[in-house]
Amino acid sequence: MCRYLIPPRCYGSGVFFYKNFTETHKQIRLVVVSCVRNKKILDPSTSIPPSFGRLIGLIGKAMAKSLTERMHQAGHELNMEHWIVLVHLWEEDGQNQSRLGETAGRHKTAVTRAIDNLEDMNLVVRVPHQQDRRNKLIYLTKSGKELKRQLIPLAMATHEEAMNGISQDEIKACQTTLHKILENVRSHL
Repeated sequence: MCRYLIPPRCYGSGVFFYKNFTETHKQIRLVVVSCVRNKKILDPSTSIPPSFGRLIGLIGKAMAKSLTERMHQAGHELNMEHWIVLVHLWEEDGQNQSRLGETAGRHKTAVTRAIDNLEDMNLVVRVPHQQDRRNKLIYLTKSGKELKRQLIPLAMATHEEAMNGISQDEIKACQTTLHKILENVRSHL
């Protein structure tokens, strides 16, 4: 099998990726090649392997970048902070900012900034709470609700691209393992 390597790109933290094209499968795979320390490339067989947390972070960033690019190509000037707020509002409209931040696992300033931007795009509105006027509830506008039909297919395509070449058994085993890791970490908080 013939492989062509495109020059490496640095994605922060000294990690380089190659896009690996295979003639037979025509698949693009991101392969961690090496970590760079003190301007020396470490041999992957003798260096410390990346932790689960770091690997999960890299996967999350790569998938977020892919989805953001898809949204931009489709004409939507949205980023991941916008996406996360929209997803949580599609699940339950009319949440306050604090609850959105908690359920999304985002800092309140990031959520506030995302809501401000979404409000400027006419995708959400802030409505004062009936009992506590200081508390604002965030509701999707008609445009915000309709956007779901356009964005969900982009997210599904990103997910399918990431799962390409991975069997359902492998995905299920990975999810089971990740849930166990999450439970272990949460039990020590």
